[in-house]
Amino acid sequence: MSETATNAADAAPNSTSNTFSADYVKELRAENKATRLRTQELETQLAHAAESGKKLELDFSNKEKAISEQAKQAAIRSEMKVHALKAGMVDLDGLKLLDLSKIQLNEAGELENADAVLKQAKDSKPWLFNITTSTSSTASPPKASEVKTKSALEMSADELAAFEKQHGIKSRF
Repeated sequence: MSETATNAADAAPNSTSNTFSADYVKELRAENKATRLRTQELETQLAHAAESGKKLELDFSNKEKAISEQAKQAAIRSEMKVHALKAGMVDLDGLKLLDLSKIQLNEAGELENADAVLKQAKDSKPWLFNITTSTSSTASPPKASEVKTKSALEMSADELAAFEKQHGIKSRF
């Protein structure tokens, strides 16, 4: 209690009297007004603090969601690199050409729809993949016919003459 209020309380009449002095009533009203104004000021500050707290909580929540989404996208890109290499992608820069928004991470941390996206990419952009073609034929190629050669000693005189004529060889005999 303030000093003026204490002085005013001393000036207050006995409990047997029902009237108060005008000065005492004015002091009480002034004290009540000051308390009311201070209470209103504190309530305003509390409302501002609560509003600031909500903004900070919302900002934190938004940042937390953004970081979580970034981590999820990084995991998807990393897993897609593995899937792309297994699918035969020649250059991983080709992942930039794919629509990764169709790919989701399930509860187990595995990619969903990755194979479908890569299959679609193989069909629409085959140059991104090293596609090896294998023949399913088990037939062996035909064998070359054996060339029978005769030595000059095995040839008859007529055969030897024909050979020499065909190859432009002059006979030594």
